[in-house]
Amino acid sequence: MPSHRAFILFALALLIPLSLSASVMDSVSDDFNDNALDGSKWYTVLPRVASKVLEQNQRIELTARGYLVSQIQPKPSAANPLTVTGEYVFNNVDPNSFDFLDITTRTSATPAGGSNEVTNGISFTFWGTGNLVIIDRAANAQLGPAVGGFPVVAGQPYSFTVQDDGLNVSIAVQEVGGPVLATTAGASSYNAASNHVLFYNREFFNDTGYLDNVVIQTVPEPTAASLLAIAAGGGLLRRRRKVNSSS
Repeated sequence: MPSHRAFILFALALLIPLSLSASVMDSVSDDFNDNALDGSKWYTVLPRVASKVLEQNQRIELTARGYLVSQIQPKPSAANPLTVTGEYVFNNVDPNSFDFLDITTRTSATPAGGSNEVTNGISFTFWGTGNLVIIDRAANAQLGPAVGGFPVVAGQPYSFTVQDDGLNVSIAVQEVGGPVLATTAGASSYNAASNHVLFYNREFFNDTGYLDNVVIQTVPEPTAASLLAIAAGGGLLRRRRKVNSSS
């Protein structure tokens, strides 16, 4: 017969996942290694004749504001903060190229105007000139300070981390495996009707940048039910130990 301790641990293992199910985690992860865009995870918008979004060479190749858009719509909040991570390679860092990577949260992924910028959402822009800026697209307002001056090398992969809790937003950039080069943060309570996550580049000469190893996830804060389950399990184990020690 199994011991009471084993039974309690088994019951707790069943109880905690059930309690956590009240906060479903929205997530998508893609290393783009199969060289075929996964339609269950992504769709594309091509606002220009030259725009391209291609999954090939085990990465996403972005050209001329081609939009890569998440199928999931994770709504960031204090209870379910959103984190977006990935890697990007610039092929042109000449200041005259005006190249950047744009990562936008809380967006419908709708382009407009001659520049085909996204019309709404919170845009985290990583420039090939070594600058970071966050913009509320709906209000056309910069959030927090623009930072810059760090070196960006063509062909070098850089990793980025975007965080959005529905109010507080930030982006950090570093060489893959290296220290953080720069970070900036701001705040916006913009409430979006759509909550896609969008990636696009701006390559003035229609050069191509490489996006890879993208993870989009909301990590729910512990719910009252999950904390109660953990506390109850711990209480049962302590009670069992007390009974055993007194017998």
